Amino acid sequence: MLQKFKSLSKRKKIIFGVLAFILLPVTLLALSFELAINGAKNKKIGKMILGICASAFLIFSFIVSENQTDTNTTSNNNENVEVANDDTNTKDNLEKETLSSEELISKLETYEGIYAVIPAAIQEASQNNDKLEMQKTFADGRDILEKCWQELSDLKRDYSSESNEYKAIDNLHLAFFTLRDACKSGIKYLDKNEYKYFEKYEDNCNSAGAWINDYLVYKEKIQ
Repeated sequence: MLQKFKSLSKRKKIIFGVLAFILLPVTLLALSFELAINGAKNKKIGKMILGICASAFLIFSFIVSENQTDTNTTSNNNENVEVANDDTNTKDNLEKETLSSEELISKLETYEGIYAVIPAAIQEASQNNDKLEMQKTFADGRDILEKCWQELSDLKRDYSSESNEYKAIDNLHLAFFTLRDACKSGIKYLDKNEYKYFEKYEDNCNSAGAWINDYLVYKEKIQ
């Protein structure tokens, strides 16, 4: 390679030199390969070993450099994720702090009103002795209770499990869950006309009432 370089014109030497400088790692690697090959051809062990060692060193340097770049990129990405998470946590904390005791109680009482409507609607539909109307009432009640149950599940995550706020929400949450199951049992009873489903419906209604009573106790303790 060096011999070919020497035979080039001055203009070509300059162009080749600039390219070699720009692609310096590749140039060094090519020279080290040539050194090793020439050493092997001329049976010069020292030159061959030097070329092999130089090639290995350059390749190793390239790998380390690439890994370092990837590590730095990953580190930067992780730092960005941590910053984003910190921002999210800060926003979450701010959102939690905005809900005062009065606001929480007002929110819970809204759910109380929704809860009270379901048994009243079921009672009214049952007096008409209309199976289709009863099925629709149970189905509508089930869907409303399901949605409220999910919302309460999210709400209670904002509070410590030892707090009265959490215990009040949790008991109301369980009341919605159990009354939802009562509606499901009512639908099965109407479909299959099996007494066991009516028994389950009544048991669920009684359990839901117990959860509501516990909820009211803890709601009174919220300051």
